[in-house]
Amino acid sequence: MQTDNMNIGDKILFILGMSLCGVLFFVLVAGVIVALFISWDEDDEERTETSGSAPIQNKKIVRKQ
Repeated sequence: MQTDNMNIGDKILFILGMSLCGVLFFVLVAGVIVALFISWDEDDEERTETSGSAPIQNKKIVRKQ
């Protein structure tokens, strides 16, 4: 794209648009990398089995009627 014959306002809008595209691309790539590391981290941890346990209840909140 030729920017030599553009007005100053058009140049400013062009630079702002390209900067916004760069920021969006960076956020997208960083989000994908973080999501991959989080999901990769969960596979390495040993999962504890809690299928047979009952949840702990707060006595102040749960009242027998």
